[in-house]
Amino acid sequence: MIRRISPTNKLLSNYFREGCKDRRKLRIGMEVEHLCVNEHDGSRIPYTGKQSSIESILDSLLNVRAGEPILEKGNIIGIRSKGGNITLEPGGQIEWSSPACADLLELSKRLQDWLTDFRNELRNHHATTIDTGLDVGTSIDEIPWVPKHRYELMRRNYASCPTVNFAAMANTASVHVALDYRNKADWQQKFRAMLLLTPIVTAIFGNSPDQVDGIGYQAWRSALWTMIDPQRCQPPAVAFNPAFGIDDWANWVADVPEILELDDGELQLAAEVPFRTTNKSDPESLKLHLSSIFTPVRTKQFLEVRTADMQTDEYLIAVPAFWYGLLYSKESLASALRFLSFINNKTIWNRLNVLACRFGLRHDLLRSVSGEMVQLALNGLRSNPEKNAAAITSLSQFAMLAFAEASNHRGQNQVNDMPRSELARYFEHLKSSVL
Repeated sequence: MIRRISPTNKLLSNYFREGCKDRRKLRIGMEVEHLCVNEHDGSRIPYTGKQSSIESILDSLLNVRAGEPILEKGNIIGIRSKGGNITLEPGGQIEWSSPACADLLELSKRLQDWLTDFRNELRNHHATTIDTGLDVGTSIDEIPWVPKHRYELMRRNYASCPTVNFAAMANTASVHVALDYRNKADWQQKFRAMLLLTPIVTAIFGNSPDQVDGIGYQAWRSALWTMIDPQRCQPPAVAFNPAFGIDDWANWVADVPEILELDDGELQLAAEVPFRTTNKSDPESLKLHLSSIFTPVRTKQFLEVRTADMQTDEYLIAVPAFWYGLLYSKESLASALRFLSFINNKTIWNRLNVLACRFGLRHDLLRSVSGEMVQLALNGLRSNPEKNAAAITSLSQFAMLAFAEASNHRGQNQVNDMPRSELARYFEHLKSSVL
């Protein structure tokens, strides 16, 4: 499928292939984004302040987590620690990234350790979190931007449509999951499954406030990120070809315009030409470019899926449990791919994704397919019931509640076969809404 071979394509292909791991060394990881607010009035916590601030919370976590500070111009913007790195998203969302874990049992323990430390420090600073995918209480003008040069450049680059772009960057929170691949064939199967499952996971884990500006969306975050920059936030149409492989992904990534570059070590906006035309071969430029690919599923030297909304603490482990049970079980993975074969082009995927964002599990088709996928995930987890016991419980309970809630609202604001004009109207509403 690759049409052009260039040094950049080869560099990217080799980089992705270096991520292949032996079956016994497959790992799983997760990232959790927290929207932090003052407990007394629900306002977002600023980076600096006399009382509660992101800066003071990070300073406290630095000691508790026995880590090393990540500084930029004297400002603390993250923490490196053995228990997982802590970074900041553009709007001050505190993100915890787990270490690569051998299994869900280890990941669950790491997650609980983080939540215990994090919640204790939030209480000490009279703060709490909004455990949904979108903060509707903070306007674009009230966003507490983080003093990080990369984010200043991103704001400048996406200033043309702040209602959508800034809301996506700074007023949302999600749960990402990272998984390994053994070889090119394994990458191909897992990537395809993750891509086809994107609308399904959006429906299952959509967790937005029920009404925003008079209209209900079950997953505002996913809808916003779909629109922010289609050439780097939406998967390419060619990715839905069953033969799409790791080298084809490298080819597509090489064609995506570069938006950030290093000039004598200084980060700046790039000319937005295809990355392959820059002939950059240094690891820093390669990793920087990969960090500006925002598709729902992407690859570094592992596969990452960025679809689920933020959840309450007790159900956070349900998100990686779903992916682990499906993708690390040969039988469940094969069954999922067969079941989802009807999603054979981007048009169908787009349509399902819009319906998932709008209706979630209240949509009959999405609820039916989602139920099948949850069952396959649980089947995969039950192959090792002792190590996966907590994950099985979390995913089972979450699914029971989510499907029950959807059934209670079945038929409310639901259109099972929305005309294309209706889909366009909803997206136009999104673009013009004041979040």
